[in-house]
Amino acid sequence: MLKNQNLNARGPRCATGVLLAVIAVVLCVLPARLLRAAEPAAPVLSKSHAVPETPNLPSPSPPAAIPLPDVAKSAMDVTNLLRSLTAQLSPGTEIEKIRVQLPGVNDQIDAQIATTRRFMQKGASLELLQMQQQLWQVLQRQMSAWLKTLTERATRVQDSLNQLPELITTWSLTRNAALAAKAPIPIIEQIDTTIAAINSDHALLQSKAGNLLDLQSRVASESTRCESILADITKAQYATVGGILERDRTLIWDVNSWERARRVLPSIAAEVADAYQADIAIYFHEPSRELPIHIAILAGLTLMLLGARKKVDRWVAAGQAPASSGLVFGRPYAAALTGALFIASGPYSAAPADVKQLLQIMVLLPMIRMIRPMVYPLLIPAFYVLVVLFAADNIRQDLAAAPLLGQVLLVFESVAGITVIGWFLHAGRLRRLLTQDIGLVRWGVFEAAAVFAVIIFAAGLSAATLGYVQLARLLSPGVLVFCTLALTLYAFVNILQGVAAFALRVWPLIRLRTVLNHRDLLERRFDRYLRYLAVFICMLRYLNYVGLLDPTLTLVKAFLAVNLGGAAFSTSIGGIGAFFLTVWGAYLFSRLIRFVLEEDVYPRAGLPIGLSYAMSSLLNYTILALGFIIAAGVLGVSMTQVTVLVGAFGVGIGFGLQSVVNNFVSGLILLFEQPIHVDDTIEVGDLLGKVRRIGMRASIVRTRQGSDIIVPNAQLVTEKVTNWTLNDKLRRIALPMSVNYGAAPREVIKILEETALAHPKVLPAPAPRGLMMGYGDSAINFELRAWTDEFDNWQAVRSDLAAALYDAVYAAGLTFPFPQREVRLLRETGKESMPDTESDEK
Repeated sequence: MLKNQNLNARGPRCATGVLLAVIAVVLCVLPARLLRAAEPAAPVLSKSHAVPETPNLPSPSPPAAIPLPDVAKSAMDVTNLLRSLTAQLSPGTEIEKIRVQLPGVNDQIDAQIATTRRFMQKGASLELLQMQQQLWQVLQRQMSAWLKTLTERATRVQDSLNQLPELITTWSLTRNAALAAKAPIPIIEQIDTTIAAINSDHALLQSKAGNLLDLQSRVASESTRCESILADITKAQYATVGGILERDRTLIWDVNSWERARRVLPSIAAEVADAYQADIAIYFHEPSRELPIHIAILAGLTLMLLGARKKVDRWVAAGQAPASSGLVFGRPYAAALTGALFIASGPYSAAPADVKQLLQIMVLLPMIRMIRPMVYPLLIPAFYVLVVLFAADNIRQDLAAAPLLGQVLLVFESVAGITVIGWFLHAGRLRRLLTQDIGLVRWGVFEAAAVFAVIIFAAGLSAATLGYVQLARLLSPGVLVFCTLALTLYAFVNILQGVAAFALRVWPLIRLRTVLNHRDLLERRFDRYLRYLAVFICMLRYLNYVGLLDPTLTLVKAFLAVNLGGAAFSTSIGGIGAFFLTVWGAYLFSRLIRFVLEEDVYPRAGLPIGLSYAMSSLLNYTILALGFIIAAGVLGVSMTQVTVLVGAFGVGIGFGLQSVVNNFVSGLILLFEQPIHVDDTIEVGDLLGKVRRIGMRASIVRTRQGSDIIVPNAQLVTEKVTNWTLNDKLRRIALPMSVNYGAAPREVIKILEETALAHPKVLPAPAPRGLMMGYGDSAINFELRAWTDEFDNWQAVRSDLAAALYDAVYAAGLTFPFPQREVRLLRETGKESMPDTESDEK
């Protein structure tokens, strides 16, 4: 196991409008579809039977003699025509390149046919057959391109040659007419010279056309050979898949089979060894082969990785190195060798097939060394066992023609696989280590996968023992191939992660604000999509190996081609999927473009936030509209139907969607006129907040209390809106203050202004002003007016000024008035008039 690892009151009206729109679509589209369906279908003609575009043209007139006054001019025209035909038939660079390369391609096809026949005779696996098929498809595409070029040239040449016989007839008639008219001798000589030039060039042009046709025939012959061998490979693939449930070998303990294997094994082994030796000699000794290119790739990768390692070492010393860089740049030689061997053994490499097999085994060794720090040490021996088993499986494929040997090697692979996986399942310490990192749930998934692999190996062991070799080839080697693919893709995912992390930290990407501000996000996204791609490739390669790729693709195509809809409109599941994928792709593309503009283009251009937001919004709407139109075309909707659909929705909009369109148009007005920008502080009615987003239908305003208010765009256009930050971020602070009578007003005003100027966040211009506002009941009223550019923090500035004024007033010996109230205690009237009896007595 690896380490690290809400409906409102307008609802009925909207629903009515949408319903009317749908009815209008049906009423508009359905008759048109029915009328087109009722029209008789036009017959489909091939090119050879196509009806001429101008069938009523008269037939060409027969050749006629040239009038004698026009002989000189016509002779000059013929000379120019012959010159152009000669230049047209001269071998161009493209034709000459085909002529030079064809013998080498012929030899390559001969050698490749022998190799492919040998693989098919010894019962190659589906993987090898697929590799051979890819090689032949490359050659077939090359031959088809050459044949197309030669056919186009031969067609033009033949059209040109067809003009010459008519010219000869015309000039022969002209000569006879000149002799009959007793024309001057120079005219007759000019006619004879022209006829001789036409005959001479006709023979030369026919010879060149013959050479061109001969070259075309040779290329067509090679193309036919490629098609034939591709057909044979396809038959071999179907035979390999179709006979998996048939018993094609004897029981493994059959004595006669062992005796026969002992007799023929030396000769088959010698034949395989000779084939390997011949391919290796070709790879090493023929300079036209791929070895120099592969050596150059290895040297280039090594130098690049060594140069990058020095920079990574400096990052490590500074504690700034990315975690994924150690895998690639920590072992540069192993990484370079892995990359070079992977390219050399790839499907598009021109190396011999046997050499590519050896390179596919060799690439696993530096790969294991490179990923060694990333995995548990207990897994390293299992990786080397995988290499041995993978090599044994390649040997089994080479010696498949030997009786019984393939069965024995399949049994060996199955027993080894069961032993290794069983040991790991029995080792409790491995489970304890893994559950610490991945948890019990994921461990259960991997444990189930291991048990399933043991079952596959056991089934392969039984099939090989009982003689069902075709079935055994798909079971046990299939597990080995899957594990090898998983190991290879894991290594390359980590390699690409390290390279991407390095590239995001060096020039020129380091100059981008997108990279500087969002490097971690880019690395995470790249890692995620890379892993998805690796899993997809692994599944495709495995399905191809077991022979299920073509059936799976056929099944998927059949499912996507299922027709949906009725007579008015029909589409397929694939069309619907393509529609949504296109719209989704347009959305992602719009997000990417806006992200790059906002991070790199707008800041460098110095555009205001509002203008940049408006440009991004308009670009977003444009890309989404274009994406929707393209998606409609992919779905099979014609532009006529789109027009009808838009008209139908116009009817629905007129009934139920007025407010939606009103808000949408208001949003466009806000974006173009720009009375409000994003991050502006606005006040609409009793709503005060900052604009966070201007959408298609509504805008989002965030209040100071932390709530987000959705305001329809029409309200921002039609109602009175106060924009506190339209032109600047300045804010005037008004702070009222009262002092006791007896204070000198001018002294108080001076204290107000000096206190304001002493505050660091109060602007000196406009200068603060202290004003005497009037006389109160028990105090003189003043007001301080000051400006600050801390708009978002102006209340804190006001609070600081109030506290500073309090201290300044008391420091100046002034006081603030206290509220004064006169309180009278009233008694009841009866009690008030009663005499004091006690005092009377006294």
